[in-house]
Amino acid sequence: MKNLVIGVVVLIFLVIGGWFLFGKNTNSDIELLSEPTVTPALAPIGDEVSVNFEPNKARTKATLVISGLDKAGVESLEYEVLYETSGLVKGINSGSSPVEVDVNGEVERELDFGTCSSGVCRYDKEIGTITLIIRFNTSSGTKLFKQEYN
Repeated sequence: MKNLVIGVVVLIFLVIGGWFLFGKNTNSDIELLSEPTVTPALAPIGDEVSVNFEPNKARTKATLVISGLDKAGVESLEYEVLYETSGLVKGINSGSSPVEVDVNGEVERELDFGTCSSGVCRYDKEIGTITLIIRFNTSSGTKLFKQEYN
C-alpha cells in the first residue's frame, strides 16, 4: 500500500512537470512566421555617370572619382568598399550620412586600406579582391553600381 501511494505521488509530479515543460505552450505563445518581404533589385546607374576607382601599386590606398552625377540627377550617394586581406573581409564606407554631390556633379575620395589614427596609418597587407558598391540617390529612386577589382 505504501509503494502504491509513493507511485501515485511520483506519477502526479511527472504529469505536472511534463505539463510545465511541454504543455504550457499554447497557440497564443507560438509566433507565426510572417511572409518574407521581397526587396526589388535596384536599377543600375546610367552611362552618363563615370566611376573611376584606382588602387595604388602598393594597394594601400585607392582614389575614387565619380563624375557626371549632375547629368544623372544624383542628389547624394553612399559607397562601400569590401576587400579581402589575410583571410578576412574588411570594408570602408562613406559614413553615417550620404555624400552630397558638389556643384560640378562630382565626388572624389582617397581611401585607405587599413586604419589611421593620430597621423599614423597601419595598412592591411595582401589585399585581394576589392568590391566597390555605390548607391546613387536620385529623385526617381535609388540606383546601383557594383564592380569587382582583382
